[in-house]
Amino acid sequence: MDKKAILIGATGLVGSHILRLLLKDDRYKSISVFHRRSTEIKHPKLIEHIIDFDEPQVWSNLVTGDHLYSA
Repeated sequence: MDKKAILIGATGLVGSHILRLLLKDDRYKSISVFHRRSTEIKHPKLIEHIIDFDEPQVWSNLVTGDHLYSA
């Protein structure tokens, strides 16, 4: 499949586990993560967005995909 996953909050305990699962999942061609600091993970499917959650007008247009996960 060529699905796109969106993950909000990928650096905490739960979010980092979800991210690892999504990166291994062949159903997803890309995983866009939105968080305050980098995961320091390098992967061809990973697209990181370091954002300020207090300014959604700056990044809300980037939140597009097939499935949304929030941790």
